[in-house]
Amino acid sequence: MPNENIARASSRLNVELLEGRTLPASFGATTGLSIALGDVVPSSGANEYVTGTGPGRQALVRVWSGDGTVLLFSLNPFRQFSGGVNVAIGDINNDGLRELIVSTAAGTTGQVKVYNFNNGGIQRVAAFTPFGPNYSGGVDLAVGDVTGSRQQEIIVGMQSGGSSVKAFSYDATNNPTFFQVRGFQAFGPSYTGGVAVASANTDITANSMGNPYNFNYSEVIVGKASAAPLIRIFDIQNPTPVLRTSYFAFDQTIASNRMGVNVAAGNTDGVRGAEIYVALKGGSTIKYFSGQTGVNLGQVRVFPNNFSKMVNMTIAQVDDDFLGTFSPADLSVVAADGKYEQVPFVYPGAAGSPAGNNGVRPAP
Repeated sequence: MPNENIARASSRLNVELLEGRTLPASFGATTGLSIALGDVVPSSGANEYVTGTGPGRQALVRVWSGDGTVLLFSLNPFRQFSGGVNVAIGDINNDGLRELIVSTAAGTTGQVKVYNFNNGGIQRVAAFTPFGPNYSGGVDLAVGDVTGSRQQEIIVGMQSGGSSVKAFSYDATNNPTFFQVRGFQAFGPSYTGGVAVASANTDITANSMGNPYNFNYSEVIVGKASAAPLIRIFDIQNPTPVLRTSYFAFDQTIASNRMGVNVAAGNTDGVRGAEIYVALKGGSTIKYFSGQTGVNLGQVRVFPNNFSKMVNMTIAQVDDDFLGTFSPADLSVVAADGKYEQVPFVYPGAAGSPAGNNGVRPAP
């Protein structure tokens, strides 16, 4: 594997200790993080945090124990690249184990690499360039079964230069690789500002055999990465995408709200159907919506009023609050840019109450 350095590590997460919410730390700056949460180390039996560095330093992906006390692995997936790295977690080969997916932000050929953990170590499974060798605008990531194949796909979106969204499926028949199964323009050919993507099942009603949505597959949630804070949710079970709903997450008539958004999606209240979380770029306000209806369920501010960067989010279960068929996930948030020492802010989900309504605490 000539393009990456992989190291097993042991360190405490307090090298990036959570700062006070009123003042950024003045030492050991991270320059921002991307974040994912899931059980990527098979022997652990618990979720791990995965972080990817932001722009301004050599790209580094780190895997932390779920309680935040131990750095398990450190990975340099794109040697010499310092433009930022995005991270996601999912079971893309349907073996019951989750893989780590990483991608480049802007500044180099847009790449996606996939890793898994075997025999106590991490190894690369595959790599591909979803938008071709000449695209360098950054690749946003999500994971979900968006085709109804009962196997999760990798969803990618152009972070700049267009609004192309694609889904790739894993093929292990010969050399492990990925092939495109879906592709569409989320906001039409005239929009070139890039997109943020997420994936989750938004249906709230029980399905019947006569219902075309009788399987718990996921929709694709797309937000404009610049300009008006527009959200669209697409059903791409079939090759022709179907627009399920579209709305502005923030008041588009306010100029400061027209800088784009980040998105995340997941079931945080234990009730069927995901919530959609939308973070406004240029600040740290997050609004959350019913994925089915688009109704605003609330909002939170993660950092102080003078925070003018952006935040990254992930939704997965931090707390053991199982309810049976549907168990609430939690929202974890980090600063995506800026000189912050941090562990994630966690907004716990609860039965009947989405994340954001139940207070906030630092990650364990």
